[in-house]
Amino acid sequence: MNFLGNKRRPALVFFAGFLLCFALALPQVPAASEPMWVENLSPLAGLVGLPPQRAAQQASGWHIDTHLAVASHFVAAEDDSDSVIFDGETVRYSLALEYGWQQDWSLRLTVPWVSHGAGFLDSSINSWHNTFGLSDGGRAAFPQDQFRYQYSNASYEVSQFDEGDSMGDIRLELNRSLFQDADRAAALTLGYKAATGDTQHFTGSGAEDVFATLRYSAKELWQLPVSWHAQAGYTWVGTSKLLGPNQRHGLWFAGLGVDWRIAQRWSLLAQFDSHSGLLNSPVAALGKTSGLLSFGLRFSPNRSWMLEVGVIEDIIVETAPDVTFQASLRWRPKSPTSN
Repeated sequence: MNFLGNKRRPALVFFAGFLLCFALALPQVPAASEPMWVENLSPLAGLVGLPPQRAAQQASGWHIDTHLAVASHFVAAEDDSDSVIFDGETVRYSLALEYGWQQDWSLRLTVPWVSHGAGFLDSSINSWHNTFGLSDGGRAAFPQDQFRYQYSNASYEVSQFDEGDSMGDIRLELNRSLFQDADRAAALTLGYKAATGDTQHFTGSGAEDVFATLRYSAKELWQLPVSWHAQAGYTWVGTSKLLGPNQRHGLWFAGLGVDWRIAQRWSLLAQFDSHSGLLNSPVAALGKTSGLLSFGLRFSPNRSWMLEVGVIEDIIVETAPDVTFQASLRWRPKSPTSN
């Protein structure tokens, strides 16, 4: 199934062109820094409450983020007890609305729409591997553009062969500024992931999760026009039939990102994100600590708007999708802390 099929592509191109023209017409004042919106969209990690990085700065008024990510999965591995095959693609559209007050508090709601299916990236990825002589982990031995999520151990098996899409699990976050000035900020977040997704189509875990996050942001790294962001947190994961009896109920997560402003309106982005394995399993895709390395480019026409594109790789192999392509459009109110 081609989630971005021919009927949708002209509309998407027109919409992207409209947004770019609109942004170019705005006053030329750069926006404040933000880390990249990075989520592990592997079939299992995408089910649990692992929030993406965000800046620690707080501002009064409304904040709006829109995000699109397309992830390609391929894992085929087994040991004496566990086996896994993840072969497919995930498309996630997310809308986040946040309202801040008194420069100290904000409430954020994130609503995702998630699609799982065979996708359309297999031939391009296979060609890339062939051209540069890269290992494909056995991807070429499987039929292109098929969909299969399957993992099992001696007492449990989950199989998913039907494509599907639906609303994902909604997240609600309460943010409190710990301190904030022109150059640095720290904030604490308490979050809740609801069970609004569909377990039959892998768009939700069927369980509620709770998480806590500490975030820190600072400017002028090494006296360069580089902002940096860090977060660390912990998620309490509810019991999910998709994760099975070997699931871990406590997960840590952490990340570090840099934003290097190479021109008034342009930034280069780099980021590392990690979290603990979701299951007690020796198979990397199920139980190993994940590692995602991301690179992106951001265009900031003024202090309210940011448009960015990026790519994510599983730097710790098989703990995340092979590759994820993404784009984000953000709007922020003007504030005294903006650049």
